[in-house]
Amino acid sequence: MKDNEAREILGLDPQDDPRSFLPTFEETVQYKKELVENAPSKEIKFRYEQDLLEYQAAVKVVAGHRKLRPNTDFLAVLMLIGALSACGWWGYNWHQRQWSIDTKNQERIIELDSVGRSAIAKRKWGQAEEAYKEVLTIMPDSSIAIEGMESIRLGKLEERNQQLYYSLGESQAALEAGRWDEAEKLAKEVLEIDPENATAKQKLAMISEGKHTQKVSLQIRTITDAIDAEKIDVARAAMMELKKTDPNNAGLLDLTKRLEKAHAVISARKEKARALLDSARKLDTGEFSVEALELLVEARQLDPKN
Repeated sequence: MKDNEAREILGLDPQDDPRSFLPTFEETVQYKKELVENAPSKEIKFRYEQDLLEYQAAVKVVAGHRKLRPNTDFLAVLMLIGALSACGWWGYNWHQRQWSIDTKNQERIIELDSVGRSAIAKRKWGQAEEAYKEVLTIMPDSSIAIEGMESIRLGKLEERNQQLYYSLGESQAALEAGRWDEAEKLAKEVLEIDPENATAKQKLAMISEGKHTQKVSLQIRTITDAIDAEKIDVARAAMMELKKTDPNNAGLLDLTKRLEKAHAVISARKEKARALLDSARKLDTGEFSVEALELLVEARQLDPKN
């Protein structure tokens, strides 16, 4: 750098003594250093650094050995300028590469967010989780991934609650219709999703009670139908089953009395029928007997299966 070029940079006239301006040069250098330190971007910082180095070199040219940095010379300043220029170029290239990487990452995040949102709308939770987990590998603190995972959690919860309400409603309908097995299956499905669901547990208890009540009712019906049909053996077998199912049933005593009474009546009727048959046989002399016929008719009425 020539003297006239240095003076032009420093704003000195040809006749000015640069040594008298050294304090001003120092203040200007300090000001330019502050600009470098507070630069808003790497590109602007680089330009400020170049301007500072050029200013310092101009001071060196016009001030001679009375310089701002006593242990440096013009060659060192030039070397420093070259080194800083190289660092600035490297920094610029690094910044450009990093900017390219960041841009690609942002594009990938936007793409993954689109995939995740679409999967959430279709309730494909696994696909959505996979997309947002990849976002987290690219940017661990990504708000997009955090919000996406939260949407998945809320979506799963909503789906779970919908399934619970549906199964509980269907179970109640089946219970009211007396379809015990179906009602029980649906209630158990609820407990598989929510093991502590009080409503499902209550329904299972109601189903168990309903099945028991229905079974008892059918067994009592079997007993009474058998008694009415005079099928004493069938009635006794059904009575034994009822005692196993509901040993404390309040109707057991009355049913037992009814069964025994029916058995006694049937036995007495059969006995009378046998007596009438014996009397009719005694009247059998090989000739038609009206009296014998009347005895047989009455006996048949008393014991038609004989």
